[in-house]
Amino acid sequence: MSKIILITLCLAVLSLSTSVDKPIDPEKVDYNDVKLVIGSFMNSYTNTEYNLTDCFPESIQNKLNQLIAASIGYLAFLDFTKVLDCYEQFLYEMATACGICGLNQVQKSLMNGIDEKSLFWFEINLAYHSEEIMGLLEIYANEIKKNKYSDAGATLGKITAILVPYDSVLGSPFKFDSIGYQTWWKGAIYTLSINPKKYGPCAYFLGNFSIASTNAAVDIDNLAYGHLSAFNTLFGDLSSTLTFYQKNYTDVCMFETLWENIVELASKTGVSELTARYAARALAINAAILNIKNCDTSFYACGQGVATLIKYLLNWSIN
Repeated sequence: MSKIILITLCLAVLSLSTSVDKPIDPEKVDYNDVKLVIGSFMNSYTNTEYNLTDCFPESIQNKLNQLIAASIGYLAFLDFTKVLDCYEQFLYEMATACGICGLNQVQKSLMNGIDEKSLFWFEINLAYHSEEIMGLLEIYANEIKKNKYSDAGATLGKITAILVPYDSVLGSPFKFDSIGYQTWWKGAIYTLSINPKKYGPCAYFLGNFSIASTNAAVDIDNLAYGHLSAFNTLFGDLSSTLTFYQKNYTDVCMFETLWENIVELASKTGVSELTARYAARALAINAAILNIKNCDTSFYACGQGVATLIKYLLNWSIN
C-alpha cells in the first residue's frame, strides 16, 4: 500500500480520538465472536444475503478471524502500517474464499480492487471519499469497542464498497462498443490538448491510433469476459496496431516526458507533490472522477475524466 493511503488513513484514525473515550483494549476483545464480522461484511459489501457458515474452509475462516483480531489490536496501538497490511490481506483472503465458494463475481471485484494496477484508483477513491471514510472508521471503532461485531462487519463492508466497488455484472451479455471506444479517445484528446480548437500532430496521431487499435481492444475485452475465441484474432490485431504505431509515430507526443513525470511521483517528494496537485485542482479532479465512475453514461465525458487526471496529476498535455 502506498504512502498516500497510509497518510490519509492515519489522519482518519487519529480523528477517532475526538469521539472514542478510550483506546480499544485488544485484551478485552472477545475474538471468538469476530467470526460474526465476516457474514455481515459480505452482506453489506454485495447488498445480498449470503450464508457462509458451511462454505468457507475452517483454515480460511480462522485466517480471516485472525486478521480482523490483529487489526483491532494494531488499531489500539495506532500501528497504522500493520492495520493497512491486515486490511489488504483480509481482502485477499476473502477473495480466495469466495472463489472456493463459487462466488466468482465477489472474488473478481475484490481481486481487481487489490491488484497492483488498481491501487491508483484505490487511492483516488480514498482521497475523494476521505470524509465519509473517517466517519465510518469512527463508527467501526465504536462498534468493536461495544462488541457489536455484526454491525462492525457491515461497516467494514461499506468501507470496502467505497474503496473497492462491487461489480455485480457477470459480463457475458456485454458487447464491446467500438464507437464508444473511439468516442472515449475523442474526449481524452480534446482535454489533453493544449489548444483544443487547433489540434497538433500528437492529437491527430492519437485520433488515428484509436481507430487502428479498435479491433485489438475488442479482442482484449472479449478475453476479459471469458470469450477465448478472441485468441484467434488477438495477435494479428495487436500486430496490426503495433505496425501502425511504428510507421506513424515520430516522437510527436513526448511520451518520455510523461514517463519522467510518473517516475518523479515515485520519488520521496512524490506524495507531497501529488497531494499539492490534487488540492490545487480538487474540484476539477473530483468532477473527473464522477465522469469516470459513470462511463456508460457518456464515453466522451469519461475520456475527458481520465485525461483530466493525467493532465493535472501527471502534469502532461499534448500539442
